[in-house]
Amino acid sequence: MNNFKKRLKELLAERHISQNKLAEMIGITQSTVSKWFVPDGHNSPTMNQLIEISRLLQVDLNWLFLGVGDKNMVNFYQVDEAKQIDQVQTELDFVMKEVKLLKELNDCKTELIRLQNELSECKKNNN
Repeated sequence: MNNFKKRLKELLAERHISQNKLAEMIGITQSTVSKWFVPDGHNSPTMNQLIEISRLLQVDLNWLFLGVGDKNMVNFYQVDEAKQIDQVQTELDFVMKEVKLLKELNDCKTELIRLQNELSECKKNNN
């Protein structure tokens, strides 16, 4: 069993969490989780799954996957939800401003085309 498998197995035992419960907690099938524990198997969680396991079980991601660092140390992947929500809101506000500017630009373009057509009509009438 590789070190990741061993660390995860021990962590689940410490927390009294079954493979089935872990699967339920991170929204995947139990068979997917069980594949991570197959001896000489090459299946591992995705990065998003690792981050979620790390967050839910409150262990350091580097410790969980690589065996490096302090098991209980919170790392930069474990940003609190309020900060994530603020970050998403800031990005959404920026996108909404861009949409507004693009609409204004489109309105200006439409007005410019109208004025160009009007100018062309005036030139025709003056000739």
